[in-house]
Amino acid sequence: MISHTNNFEVVRASAGSGKTYRLVLRYLECALKSDVAGAFKSILALTFTNKAAAEMKGRILEDLEKLSAGKGDKKTHLLEHLQISEERLVKRSAHLHKEMLHRYSDIAVMTIDSFVNRLVRSFARDLALDQDFRVELDSDKIIDDAVSQLLDKVGIKGNESLSQLLEGFANQQVAEDKDARVRNPLKELGKAVVKENMRDVIAAFEDISPKDFKDISTSLREATSGCETHLKKVVQVANAAIVELQMSDSDFAYGDVPRNLKKFSNGRVKALSNRIRSHLTDPGAMLKSNASDELISKAQRLGPFLMHVYDAALKMLPETVDGKTYLLAKNLLKRLDLMGTLSELHKEIEKIQTDNNVRTFGAMHTMISKIVRENPTPFIYERLGSRYAHIFMDEFQDTSVTQWHNIVVLYDHALASDQKNLVVGDGKQAIYRWRNGDYKQLMDLPALQGENLGIALSEAEKTLKDHCFSDSLDDNWRTGSEIVEWNNQLFGEMRNHLPPELTKVYDGLSQTPKMKFPGGVHLELVCGAKVDERRNSHCDAIVKRIRAYESQGFALGDMTILVRTNREGAHLAQELLKSGIKPMTEESLQLGRHPGPIAVVALIRWILRPDDYRNGVAVLQCMAALNGIDEVYYLNKYVQVTETPSKSQGKKSHSKGKLDTAGMLKELFPELQAIERSSDPVATFVGHVCETMGITANYPAYAEGIIELAHEIGRTDESGLHGFLRFWDGKGHAKSVVTIASKDAVQIMTVHKAKGLAFKVVIALITVKNFTKFKGVIPVKLDEASGMPLKAAMLENYDMLDTTVESQRIAEVNRVKLDLTNGVYVAFTRPVERLEIVLELEKEDFNRNDVKTVGELIIKSLEIQNNGSICSGDLTPVPGMSLVTEESINPSANIPLENLFTGESANHLVTDNHIEDHSTFHDGLTPSELGTVVHKVLEKLNSEDDWLDVKKSLRAGVGIGEVDRLIIEKRVENILNSARAKVFFAPGLHVESECDFVDIDGGVSRPDRIVRIDGIWHVVDYKSTESGKNKHMKQVEGYVETLRAIEGDCVKGWLLYTDPLQLVSVK
Repeated sequence: MISHTNNFEVVRASAGSGKTYRLVLRYLECALKSDVAGAFKSILALTFTNKAAAEMKGRILEDLEKLSAGKGDKKTHLLEHLQISEERLVKRSAHLHKEMLHRYSDIAVMTIDSFVNRLVRSFARDLALDQDFRVELDSDKIIDDAVSQLLDKVGIKGNESLSQLLEGFANQQVAEDKDARVRNPLKELGKAVVKENMRDVIAAFEDISPKDFKDISTSLREATSGCETHLKKVVQVANAAIVELQMSDSDFAYGDVPRNLKKFSNGRVKALSNRIRSHLTDPGAMLKSNASDELISKAQRLGPFLMHVYDAALKMLPETVDGKTYLLAKNLLKRLDLMGTLSELHKEIEKIQTDNNVRTFGAMHTMISKIVRENPTPFIYERLGSRYAHIFMDEFQDTSVTQWHNIVVLYDHALASDQKNLVVGDGKQAIYRWRNGDYKQLMDLPALQGENLGIALSEAEKTLKDHCFSDSLDDNWRTGSEIVEWNNQLFGEMRNHLPPELTKVYDGLSQTPKMKFPGGVHLELVCGAKVDERRNSHCDAIVKRIRAYESQGFALGDMTILVRTNREGAHLAQELLKSGIKPMTEESLQLGRHPGPIAVVALIRWILRPDDYRNGVAVLQCMAALNGIDEVYYLNKYVQVTETPSKSQGKKSHSKGKLDTAGMLKELFPELQAIERSSDPVATFVGHVCETMGITANYPAYAEGIIELAHEIGRTDESGLHGFLRFWDGKGHAKSVVTIASKDAVQIMTVHKAKGLAFKVVIALITVKNFTKFKGVIPVKLDEASGMPLKAAMLENYDMLDTTVESQRIAEVNRVKLDLTNGVYVAFTRPVERLEIVLELEKEDFNRNDVKTVGELIIKSLEIQNNGSICSGDLTPVPGMSLVTEESINPSANIPLENLFTGESANHLVTDNHIEDHSTFHDGLTPSELGTVVHKVLEKLNSEDDWLDVKKSLRAGVGIGEVDRLIIEKRVENILNSARAKVFFAPGLHVESECDFVDIDGGVSRPDRIVRIDGIWHVVDYKSTESGKNKHMKQVEGYVETLRAIEGDCVKGWLLYTDPLQLVSVK
């Protein structure tokens, strides 16, 4: 039995505290604890993004290289921890470094999604999945297909209940002044359906049919109408009593009683003022002060009738349990069609995945969790095919409950084997709740979140508790001391204004600054009642501050603007351009905002709908914006106006214009062959259009952007121009041009993308967003006490207000407040030298006792700290000029602003994209394309025994003509039948296909095939023809040199040319 240890290390690491350093240090401790160079294969490191995984791999290899030379900042610690000599540490590090370079693909540093993908594939049979199931990264496409299938059922015999649900859903959209067209709202609903927090709602609706939802609707309507009918009845009785008592309206003080009875006569009551309450419950109060004794006597007799009205009204108001229940039932009834639609949409999403043998990452996590819960850990390891002795997880606060449950059983096994394991996180940086991240998990460790954990998870929880050791990293190695101290004070005060259940997140937030320079904080306040007013003001303020930082010696490339949304970034990018400042962005210069791509899309729409003149007009308008052509000239020349006499005598005739789009296009673009080339592969067609329209020559960033979009579509199962338009209308229009990093461009990015990064100057834009309510619907649990006929529901903020589920509404509002506060924390902890805060307020004299935005909370906290009001200016001592640091950006990448144009009265940037080869081929492949396919086929062959299955797959594929396929098959079979070449495909050999390893220059190389035969390593690289043979030889020589550095001299190199077949030895 294993005793309690400290092997489960939980590190809470604030921003800039060196968490990556700690992770890499623990990794090296475990990888170097023995002379076994392959020990790294038993270490699993999980990160949140591919970028973070790549960074960690790089850091590990970099440190090993230094240790191999007897250097590095981790050497002293490792010598002490491992209790070995320096000579032995150097030897182990060198051996491990070489092994990891060669076995680069075996380094188990990956994202959580990548790991779970591996896990699911090992359970494919248990999950009734075909082994060749596909992971669909784009869940939006599955949702779009599911929406289409759902709408196709409307109006079909047998689907009457479903049709009624969708009709009710559409009517509710109209009632709330939303889009009456249901497709887009259904897509948004679909995005909500696939989220992890929807699981309980989906389970609650699983067995409820559309007809059942209608029956539930009827029962809820009867329940709520009962309260309303009762109120109507007692009001009628009270009115009858007034008539019988011969009382008039003028007898009552202010006419309150009869006026309110009239309001209540429809069975509805919104509120009761204190005055009407007293008039309904106190006979003496309902009359005028000079009322006669007779009238007072009548009031006494009327009193019991009015008391019945009062009691009935109270049962419909939130101050009573009955009232809360009534309001919840009313609001639930309003959302019932939405919930029924959601349930049916989920079924369609599941069907799409099953029918097409695809799964989203979210679906995979859910599927695997069902097996993990009730199976022992060894079972899971047997299926996975390897046992990880050490598991390290980064950014734990952004991990979802399901993700953690799927992995924690592996921690259980590793800890039971007395091995070191680690999680690192920071609740203050939990900003991915929209991706199911749950900060509570880090707060509660070693306990697990969730109910009914099951055997495996309960055992894992006990193991975590037995071995848990908590630590914190409290130093800041990133940011100037003045900024660190300022953040300590600000967030320490903001913590005092968070709800009690959230203050724990900011416990221990204070950091000790380690950097010797001070840094500085500056505030720019922007006030305005309207969004546009504030937007214009914050843009002006940002431009002013950029110029101020330039005067302090900072380059534009030193500055990064952090925004909350891509929409904010897109507007800001355009405004910077207008001010002569180049933006550098991955998200904010969207294709759908530029006339070039819009013109291409309009042309495609015209090809598919040639009678719709609006598309021709759109092309003309875009060209006018881009090139300044005379729009009036083309309209006068190519619009034919016909007069149609009126059928009614005396009325004017009707004029109708028709645009000769084909003629106009011929004059505008003489080389354009829109119709003739519309059957080309989409990327080829789009490239032709961009070239002939002049977009490629004048706006290469946008030309390459839309061509890359066409390539992306070509790699999916969408096809042709219709598929392109579906993708464009869905989310393609929101794709953004990625601009080149340079020292003369200001970077713009969202706070979510900035996490983990640092910048010399951060300009943090804090816009107005109300955190006292939430947008959209959320899942709500309904227990027996709620009195509702459902176990769960989907409700909006005001649906829950003052009802029996008010506590769940408050909990969601608190999470919104934490999300926004954490976003500010992440933004404010990114800078190295300067923090610039551009903060929006609706008004300066906001109610300090009822703050509604994170900006107001910041100002209130600063005022408390400073014992007075806050205004724009320096919030710390003026730090002086920029520090001189080594330049990391190649100045040759800089692009003169005056050479770049957007066609929108502002200049633009050129992107440096490398467009991948298109994966779908037309009839009659070129020699290069044939070679590419042969190459891909050979990749799939572990040995010659696989050829029949691969050939079958090739014949089942699409996009390759019969003649081309026969050529491909012949070339492969020539290789497998060649006496010299077939030895590399013999059964039973050790084979590594397309395996990554790091070459001697630090780059990642990928030889096509590495085979070990009789103790000798053979590196085989496939080439189509001998054209460029010298280059081919040098490439393979590099592979051989790298492999020899790892494996010794027993390495040979080969070039395998496929047309004609030739095997060339490389010395």
